[in-house]
Amino acid sequence: MDYTSNPQFMNKNTVPEDIIKWYKTSLGIDLLEDKVFCNPLLRLKVMNKEVYELLVDKGIDLEAEGKIEVAPQVQHFQGGIKINERAETSVEGLYACGEAGGGQHGANRPGGNSLLDTQVFGKIAGQNAAKYSSTRKVSEITENEIDNIENNYTHLIFKNGKNTIKSNIRELMTQYAGVIRVPKYLENAYNTISNISQEQILESSVNLKDYFETLNIRLLSLVLLKCMNERKESRGPHLLFKNVDTLELYPRDDENWSYHYIVVRLKGDEIDLEKKTVKI
Repeated sequence: MDYTSNPQFMNKNTVPEDIIKWYKTSLGIDLLEDKVFCNPLLRLKVMNKEVYELLVDKGIDLEAEGKIEVAPQVQHFQGGIKINERAETSVEGLYACGEAGGGQHGANRPGGNSLLDTQVFGKIAGQNAAKYSSTRKVSEITENEIDNIENNYTHLIFKNGKNTIKSNIRELMTQYAGVIRVPKYLENAYNTISNISQEQILESSVNLKDYFETLNIRLLSLVLLKCMNERKESRGPHLLFKNVDTLELYPRDDENWSYHYIVVRLKGDEIDLEKKTVKI
């Protein structure tokens, strides 16, 4: 991130009126004042003094260097297996909570609300799973059953080395499927990943665990990319750009997305999306 000068596209006419008003009324800062507007470093020192002082304390001198390296980081996976109020899934005996469960939040999770996933639904899932399992008889797996499972995978031959497919998928998702998105890049990433075959994954995998993990990473990536491209709006920190050159955004669309979510189902090799309305 370059703090030495404003981006070329940025001028006083491009700053949204509501943002100017919020800073004036909430923080008493006039964003369009020359001493604030002229470069990002001055704005940082005025608007986020604590952050600037923290960087200085950590040995990062923006006054001298002017730039700081930034990179995306996953904070919270929003979505997952659809559960009900008892943390039950559509599969009998399977419960989900935490980031594996879906439906507790809307399209944008407010900070701190992940406690709902873990503490509330963690307790609900644990209690109901314990109650369910106490009513079921469990039989031990026999040696013959283990042998049969192993024999089903004798045709798999793994090579020692690095799984390049897994790392390539991760790079694509990091670059194009973060909170800043562009439809054509989402489509390109989807097409690239969907063209990776099961045989290619087998050839790249180093062991059985790596093979199944890569299959799941491929599937989950395709699901995410398809859902991201389906939702034609920007919301909270999730920005969908119509044009990367002019930085024109898809606006927030409450009419179509405020009370809707996407359910994903697999139909053979196809990923099927269904838009559903939240029932209140």
